[in-house]
Amino acid sequence: MASSPCPTKLTSHQGITSLLPDIIETHILTRLDGQTLVAAACTSSHLHSLCAQEKLWQHICSSTWPSSNDPRVRTLVSSYPGGGHRSFFSHSFPVLDCQKQPSKRIHDDDSLLVTEQIISAVDLYYRNDPVFSRVTENETVTGWFQFPPFRIDLVDAKDSVPTTKIPFVSEANILFEELEKNLTLSWIIIDSSRNRAVNLSSRWPVSVRQDWLTSDLHVKYAVVIAAGGNQRWGLFPARECVECEVMVTLGGREKKGEEMLCVKEVNMQMKDMEGRNL
Repeated sequence: MASSPCPTKLTSHQGITSLLPDIIETHILTRLDGQTLVAAACTSSHLHSLCAQEKLWQHICSSTWPSSNDPRVRTLVSSYPGGGHRSFFSHSFPVLDCQKQPSKRIHDDDSLLVTEQIISAVDLYYRNDPVFSRVTENETVTGWFQFPPFRIDLVDAKDSVPTTKIPFVSEANILFEELEKNLTLSWIIIDSSRNRAVNLSSRWPVSVRQDWLTSDLHVKYAVVIAAGGNQRWGLFPARECVECEVMVTLGGREKKGEEMLCVKEVNMQMKDMEGRNL
């Protein structure tokens, strides 16, 4: 006499809906990264509902960007319409391109809002392991911000941050190649008035060079974006592109007889296509 099939085994006529939601949420969805979770949500209405859980997206944002754990960032993200951390992820994860989008007529009150403050949430990784995180606030109504040159500094040279996870290699070419491949950066700018965010980093370095005088390493990240019609200072045509440049400066330091790298400076600047600071 043939034995009956195991009741816990899914047959060809059963689907993922046969699994308890708690099992899916606890043992499956928590193992996915943001991109995979988005893809899973598109496969069925059942998964779409489960993948929309705020706690899942909070965990993903926290693991992707440690700086998002800062109370200032969490407070802002919690007020995002349409899903909190899920909306924040959709704003912050994509890499910008230089394609100027067609202008759209604004029907809501966003056009009347004045951005009085921006928040920078910055994370530096080596081989996907966070080595530096920082959150800073900048008032946009001050004279310092309103007039060029634009610059945001996160680390002062006298307050360098040690990074024991980045190995020091004496041979320059090997060190350059290692940093170009494995030192990634995220710089999220958050508009506290409009509940919007954007990632202004190229993720991977576009160049690595060494200062011949100080031996410091300058790691550059950059994205090129369209200036837009409501440009900040009116210094360039609306259709011109602008380079958003982030420079990370690493320097050597001896600790307990071993050479190690530390983060000496992290700053953001805006430049036109001729390299002039804006």
